[in-house]
Amino acid sequence: MEEQIDKLLDNYFADDKTLLLVDNTDSEKSLDYFLNSRKFKVLECKNLQTKRMVYQHTVYPVIEEARFALVYAMKYGKTLVLRMADCAADFVTAMCDESCRDRETENPYPPHQPWKTLPRGFMLNNGRIARENVDYFLRREDFREIKDGDCEKLHRNFKVIVSTTLPADSVEEMLLNGRYGLPGSPEDYHIVVFK
Repeated sequence: MEEQIDKLLDNYFADDKTLLLVDNTDSEKSLDYFLNSRKFKVLECKNLQTKRMVYQHTVYPVIEEARFALVYAMKYGKTLVLRMADCAADFVTAMCDESCRDRETENPYPPHQPWKTLPRGFMLNNGRIARENVDYFLRREDFREIKDGDCEKLHRNFKVIVSTTLPADSVEEMLLNGRYGLPGSPEDYHIVVFK
């Protein structure tokens, strides 16, 4: 499984589409690899969805948690795994900057610059929005780490993939329907099924 995933990452990163890994194996074998390898930063999207929709957390703390994982992956060259598990976490309407009314849009501290937390579609094209607008995602402490040489602003190994355990025949209906789930269309993703 590890070799298959590594090969997929190499092939699809060059193609500029986001890899959507549908893991229908008995025990979600890809998760073991993601959690036990230093190459990956796993973001549990089902937990974010639960915080937002069930526990009624406001949008900002939820998307800030996701931004933190995204920036960590960018700075340290990890592949950010958006683990949907068996849910359709809503990155179209519920968990994105566009749905957050209470976030600051400009850094109040030096360096004063516009900033983003989690724009809709940040995972599309293998994280292109994040790669092209790195400074928007960084905060004061991130700039300090970069200045001190502890990490890079954008590591060349940074990638974004999505994994789910939804049945393969319902992935497009549940995740790529345009109303909730993931932004974009099925053409924006390389859907690969592991059975």
